[in-house]
Order: sequence, then structure tokens, then C-alpha cells
Amino acid sequence: MSLKTYRQTMIIRYNKRFISLLNKKGVTNDQEIVSFAANNTAQCKAVDFILAQRILVIDDCFFFDKYKPFGYSDVFMDKTGNEMFHNKIHISDFETSKKPIELFYCGLTAAFTLSVKLQTLNQGFFSTILSYNNMQCTLGFHKVRIGEEWLAKDLEGYTLEAVLQIID
Repeated sequence: MSLKTYRQTMIIRYNKRFISLLNKKGVTNDQEIVSFAANNTAQCKAVDFILAQRILVIDDCFFFDKYKPFGYSDVFMDKTGNEMFHNKIHISDFETSKKPIELFYCGLTAAFTLSVKLQTLNQGFFSTILSYNNMQCTLGFHKVRIGEEWLAKDLEGYTLEAVLQIID
């Protein structure tokens, strides 16, 4: 799997907090975000985890093999809620010695790695979501479904965290 090529089908959304963190590294647009993620040379165990995980389909929901539930749960509003609950990765669980901003950079590379991996399933579009609040970096994913949303349409409403969404 390679991140080197920016795919035309990829939609990248982010809020101002997200891009301001990358502006410090000279990154200002979508193609530069992809390039930064692809060229991030720091070792990232979260990327290794993503590459090693199988993605399973249970009751028309997609899950990391390690975090798979027994089946669809009515506790969540919909399939998207099930997927986001079970597929949440805290980057700090893999990167215990990294500084918070390094967790963000690792999470960015992990997000694009996950997006590429999900596309190899050939099951339609997926949404990969990264959030960072200056201390914690969290990554998750769900299949894109009509009538099911996880994030607000206006990402600027997330004022306390940097948010990235990759739809591909």
C-alpha cells in the first residue's frame, strides 16, 4: 500500500485547528497533507497495527479483527455508530514515548494508511476520522452510508480539537 499518489476520488475535510498544526511544517493544502503523511519517516507502531489487522464484515458492519464485536448492537443508533465505537484507536496506546504533537503526526500517517487499506476491500466509500486535542490523538473509521453521519457537516464546530476526515 502506498500513499505516494493523491487519488482524485479522495475527499479530505479538516477544520482550521487541524491545518494550523500542519502550517507549522509548511503544509497548506490537500496534496501537501497527503505528501506529508506519506513521507513521515518517524516509526509509528499504530501504522504497523493497521497494516497487520484484517478488516472483518459482521452484520454488514466493518471492524478491525482485534476489536470485533459479536454482532450488530441496537445500543448504537445505526451501523455507523457501531463501527465508530468498536474501531476507535488511541494512538498513545501504541506510542507511549512520543510527545503529543508526535502522536498527531503519527496519527496523520496512520489515517491515510487506513484509508488506503479500506479501499483495497472494494466495498464502496469509507470515512476515516482523526481527532487531536493537544494531548490525545484518536483514529476511527466507518463505511459511508446514506442517511448515516458521524461528524457534523461544519467541522469548525469542533473547537477543542483538530479534526480530519478522509472519504475514499
